[in-house]
Amino acid sequence: MPQFLLVLGLVTVLPYAVALWADLERERGPATYALLTYQVTMTFNVLSHVGSTVVLGEYAPGVVTARLLYVPLSVYLLPHAARERWVRPRDWTWRVAVALVLHGPVLLGLMALVERVTRAWD
Repeated sequence: MPQFLLVLGLVTVLPYAVALWADLERERGPATYALLTYQVTMTFNVLSHVGSTVVLGEYAPGVVTARLLYVPLSVYLLPHAARERWVRPRDWTWRVAVALVLHGPVLLGLMALVERVTRAWD
């Protein structure tokens, strides 16, 4: 459980660090791409939590946060970003592809890495 909380803290703090220290004024810059990719990833996170709740037939941890925080933000931010062309239309495909990789193999790998590191410290 501590490993999960460490990973959760990392993926929660990371976008704030990008938003604080990156150059968001640069049109179609790396920070904009990174933050939009993060939001697309969180949209997949919502789908996974809601899907888990439906499949299990009971509350899945994180579903309330996912629905209350990430659904409204995604519903507002992603269409706004597309309409304002914060990224080129063809780049949305890449945002989705990268988000799927981040939410799947990268997240699982990060959790495994954190578990190994914390075990080594014990």
